[in-house]
Amino acid sequence: IDPSDPNACHNRGSLHSVMGNYQEAIADFTAVIKSHPKDADAYNNRGICLYEMKDFYGAIADFTEAIKINPDYADAYNNRGISNYEIGDYQQAIDDYTEAIKLEPKDAKTYYNRGILRYFTKKYQEAIDDFEKAADLYQQQGKNEDYQEVMKMIRKLKN
Repeated sequence: IDPSDPNACHNRGSLHSVMGNYQEAIADFTAVIKSHPKDADAYNNRGICLYEMKDFYGAIADFTEAIKINPDYADAYNNRGISNYEIGDYQQAIDDYTEAIKLEPKDAKTYYNRGILRYFTKKYQEAIDDFEKAADLYQQQGKNEDYQEVMKMIRKLKN
């Protein structure tokens, strides 16, 4: 594989990532970043690998860089939100999910994730609102299993 070919490195990095070979994937995404420092996908994908390796701060740095390059990158906000959750920065995670929702308002999982964090921060009514929105979206999208799971959360919170 030609290390100067960003598409080849990106594709191989994605394959390594899917197979759980995160070090190799990180090397490939780093090669892409070296030759194309404005490649937001490479930063996001490397961040996912760092997250999987439990390097949450490294992951946050990469997701932040992806967002700087592409401020409309909902997946990077989502991924940074998950990483901020892992380090216990719930408010920053909520803020990241809020940005992702602005960009992708039909993403039920993001409402669900934000609802979990609002529950953790004792913002129960806001959590219920997020869970209800997630339930509506899951129902519209025909994701009945996810819908049922969210409805259980809503019932639990309302009791």
